[in-house]
Amino acid sequence: MSAQEELLAENITLKEDLITLSNELITIKNQINESKENEGIEFEVWVGLLLACVTLIVTGLGVVIALSAFFGYSNIKHTATDAAVKKSESLVEQAIQTGHFNKLIYSAVERAVYRDILSENDFPEDEEVSA
Repeated sequence: MSAQEELLAENITLKEDLITLSNELITIKNQINESKENEGIEFEVWVGLLLACVTLIVTGLGVVIALSAFFGYSNIKHTATDAAVKKSESLVEQAIQTGHFNKLIYSAVERAVYRDILSENDFPEDEEVSA
């Protein structure tokens, strides 16, 4: 066999191998495409779904916290008002019993009776001592 015939035989063998390899490559590409179609949901889709779920959960918690804060604020305000009224009533009652409001009450009665005609110098509470 001459060198040319050997090269032709080798060339034919390489062409057959190339055709076989390209057929195998096409088969592998088809298998990959089929496996991708059969995989179903991919990673990006799962991440998107999880982020959407987390968003809904956080939004729901935010609404619940806002509602509870509003009603809690109303209850705290109502309770603080009641406590302040009770405390002020007890302080006023105690001040009346000890006589802290006597001067104020007397001046209010004088204004009502005399209608601010008299001055404070007309009936002084403390008598001046003449020397």
